[in-house]
Amino acid sequence: MPKVRITIDGKEILAEEGSNLLEVARKNGFEIPSLCHDPRLEPFGSCRLCLVEIEGARGMVQSCGAKVLKGMVVRTNTENITALRRLAVELLLSEHCGDCVAPCQSACPAGIDIQGFVAHIANGQTAEAARLIREKLPLAASVGRICPRFCEAECRRNLVDEPVSICTLKRFAGDYEIEGMPCIPEVKPNTGKQVAVVGGGPAGLAAAYYLALEGHQVTIFDAAPQLGG
Repeated sequence: MPKVRITIDGKEILAEEGSNLLEVARKNGFEIPSLCHDPRLEPFGSCRLCLVEIEGARGMVQSCGAKVLKGMVVRTNTENITALRRLAVELLLSEHCGDCVAPCQSACPAGIDIQGFVAHIANGQTAEAARLIREKLPLAASVGRICPRFCEAECRRNLVDEPVSICTLKRFAGDYEIEGMPCIPEVKPNTGKQVAVVGGGPAGLAAAYYLALEGHQVTIFDAAPQLGG
């Protein structure tokens, strides 16, 4: 296709005639939001977040469906555009009924990324699963044996047959590390600060773990001869 000159927000650029305006704008550093645009699909419906002003056009134009034409003058950031994009988001959220966070994760007291670690295990990436769990819970093998499984009660799979065995999978990932595949996490530089943790049970051990990762020097005090509670 021949290249033509167009103007976007006062900047003159060269683009292939007939190419997608949204993609051309983004390639040239102009940030136009969009929730629905896929370059493999022809536009059908719209989130209306990619609205722009084009001189000579009647009203706002969806840039995801607009084609580059010779001499077109485009504005991507005006008060009217911002107001309409805000309205579009408000309308989308008014009917939004999806799960921004999976119900299983919302039910987990530790807030573990359950979908994430289960997917890692399914893909044969058990070490990655253990690492992801440890971001919220350092004692996966232990908790995987005693967890009350609040997550499984909320698992979406219940709508089909039975929940995913989330707790057992968590235990599997924890055991995987214990049995010879430990992943030593990166520790931040020494802060020079010292912290005393009173009590060496699961909560105290977890607190000491995350404090140590932040670079603090930690000492655990416990009445028992061994840690673990």
